[in-house]
Amino acid sequence: MPIGYAWTFADIFRVAVRLEQDGLAFYRRARELNLNRGVVRVFAELAADEEKHARDLEAAYFEREHDAPRMPGEAKALEALERVYRGTVFGSGPPPLERLASIKTDAEALALAISMEEDAVRFYQGLLPFAEKEEARAALEELIAQEGKHASLLRSELSRAGGG
Repeated sequence: MPIGYAWTFADIFRVAVRLEQDGLAFYRRARELNLNRGVVRVFAELAADEEKHARDLEAAYFEREHDAPRMPGEAKALEALERVYRGTVFGSGPPPLERLASIKTDAEALALAISMEEDAVRFYQGLLPFAEKEEARAALEELIAQEGKHASLLRSELSRAGGG
């Protein structure tokens, strides 16, 4: 990453849109597993949230993209951000969407979803120090709050399902 690079609002939106799209794909696929109705309902609700978040973020990103300065090394910085995103959110193992194939129980599906939401919170928290403008910080803080609510909802469902 270029020394002194501060993530622009547009950079953060690009990655956030991708993260929300990944969450949407995960919850859509998870709904297809043979899970109890309560878990399927929660996954359907979260899929709708992720879809709305991605749509809203994409609209905001495209509105602001023209404001983002083009810097030498920006492409490399975004590549670095993408690597950090993949490493932080998915760790060293396969992405959650691929791990769904081995899920056998409601508790396993919920635990994987909780992990994914908590990883997203940590990723966005890790971006906060690089958010130069208050607008970018506010957007990240809102994403952190949304993903935190998702994790709480999933933990509640895990408790109801007897796995927590």
